[in-house]
Amino acid sequence: MPSCLLPGIAPRPPPAALRSLLLRRSRMASSGPARAFQLRLNPLTGDSEWLVVDEAETEAEVAAPAPTHHKQLLAATSYLDMLNDASRNRAYRLAIDATVTDPTSRVLDIGAGTGLLSMMAARALAAAGGEGRGSVSACESYLPMGKLTRRVLRANGMENKVKVFHKRSDELGVGVELDSRPDILVSEILDSELLGEGLIPTLQHAHDMLLVKNPKTVPYRATTYGVLVESTSLWKMHDLHSNEANAEDGVRLIPSGTQIVLSVKSQQHAMQCDALADEIRLIVIVKQRLR
Repeated sequence: MPSCLLPGIAPRPPPAALRSLLLRRSRMASSGPARAFQLRLNPLTGDSEWLVVDEAETEAEVAAPAPTHHKQLLAATSYLDMLNDASRNRAYRLAIDATVTDPTSRVLDIGAGTGLLSMMAARALAAAGGEGRGSVSACESYLPMGKLTRRVLRANGMENKVKVFHKRSDELGVGVELDSRPDILVSEILDSELLGEGLIPTLQHAHDMLLVKNPKTVPYRATTYGVLVESTSLWKMHDLHSNEANAEDGVRLIPSGTQIVLSVKSQQHAMQCDALADEIRLIVIVKQRLR
């Protein structure tokens, strides 16, 4: 795709693997207490919930200073890895170019991040002759990243082509923030486990409350594959080591009624996993047919 500018950010080598887009443990820059996103499991509903908490509420991580500007903010997350993932970006660009062909298209980008996909959509809309006719709206709930989105748009001369809302998608309303129902949904809220960033409820709400009846979506389909493995390391990591007799059914990994904070481990180690069977297709999501 044509180059786009990120103010004050030097390019880095492409990553070895795609990492999660959403900020899991990055600190927010502010004059007050540092804050972070945490993913918690609600013990009553079993749902995963993203919370913004004071850094003092997280595990002991007071040694590292909080980022004070956008360059440090991105450096503390996986955004730069994804921005430099040429294969991923090319796939999104081709898909968006093939989807945004109607000059009256109304595009919604959920979880806009740095605004890369929004700019792709705006360029595709302009190429279709849609300037002044169609629209691109982007929502980003993480305020520091939303501010960076605006800076990136300005640096690329696209601040008037994308509307940015510092809100979650389920806080948007048709006739309030959105002039009309979008007919194209663009998003990158997929983590390495596909569903860990609240993909299903986010898409369900968008289809029910925001989008037209049969919208186009990018990406259109997602598949998760799994394989049954045997691993002593994983066995110990999930609190089953020497506690098998205490498990109710031999399968439960998290004691019921306990609030668990899920976070990315600071260190990762290679571990031996012996496959016990061929891989199987666990989940197939077609975004245009959620019901």
